[in-house]
Amino acid sequence: MNRLLVLLLLLLAPLTAVAEQNLLFILDASGSMWGRVQGEPKITIARDVMADLVGELPADSRAGLIAYGHNRKGDCDDIETLVPLSPLQREELIERIRALNPKGKTPITASVHRAVEHLRALESAASVVLVSDGLESCGGDPCAAVREAREAGVDFRLHVVGFDLGEQDSEQLQCMARAADGRYFSAGNADELSKALKQAVAESPALQLTVTANGEPAAARVFIEPAGGGDEVARASVGDREESNPRRIELPAGDYDVLIRARGIAGKPEKHLTGITIPEEGEVERQVDFSAGKLEVRITANGEPLKARTYVYHADSDEEASRGRVDKEGLVDYDIPPGNTAFWFDQTVSTPPIRLSRGSW
Repeated sequence: MNRLLVLLLLLLAPLTAVAEQNLLFILDASGSMWGRVQGEPKITIARDVMADLVGELPADSRAGLIAYGHNRKGDCDDIETLVPLSPLQREELIERIRALNPKGKTPITASVHRAVEHLRALESAASVVLVSDGLESCGGDPCAAVREAREAGVDFRLHVVGFDLGEQDSEQLQCMARAADGRYFSAGNADELSKALKQAVAESPALQLTVTANGEPAAARVFIEPAGGGDEVARASVGDREESNPRRIELPAGDYDVLIRARGIAGKPEKHLTGITIPEEGEVERQVDFSAGKLEVRITANGEPLKARTYVYHADSDEEASRGRVDKEGLVDYDIPPGNTAFWFDQTVSTPPIRLSRGSW
């Protein structure tokens, strides 16, 4: 049936639930969207529902729109980012939605790649909702594309709504949702589509993590596992810019232990958060601070700078906090996290060349 509607995300639900989320909408405008549901073209239903939806979005929403199949017949490269993911451009989104005229094919896999590269370039996590009335028609494997993107560290969750879809067609779309920790919904008419989308865009449970150092956003890697130990369930990166810090990490409801490893700070310090409970709805906020004091040491011998390699340890655990080399002035400095530290240095001794002959040592 070569049909897909990757619909916008938010419908008529309590729209305050999606405030401050990043929402990337993908709209199928392939020729099959002229198919009818209860006598009305699916594209007409989609345009009306989405235009109403966008009109109700909170002003602080962030949204983007990708469409395909709306320019040329039979072209698997007919994919276009109509509105980049950005602070809500309400009128622009509505205008773009109203102008879509279905014509072409259903390149689901290539559309996934387009969305993934968009999110990667923005270094932004997002929720994506795919509403499909058919399957891939350009020979790709959309489930594998979703899985590979997640394994590569792209942070997104994909929900899929099968719209007027036969049972024989749904497995491919269900696989996509499973691969991105999302949900699959089935809808047979406009009312069911609206209900499914309201559930899809409801705010997912999440950990919102802020990482700072000396009052500024700090970059870090985040590793999450079930409380008490077990296989890793998620990992994420927190950036050193306001656009990516704090970082919202969507997780199923449950209890978790979190390891945060600083990036760009001497010694790569770590922090542990244990027993964090993620509720069924809403999010939990945590802040981790890697602020550090400055340690400066001058090393000399007989008044002259001494070549040496230096080490700083946590005095209470004997774990290395940082290391460095003394410069030509005999100085070495560190950013050291608060706490008791021990300092140790290893002198480097230079001697004139020594000639060794066979049997002489």
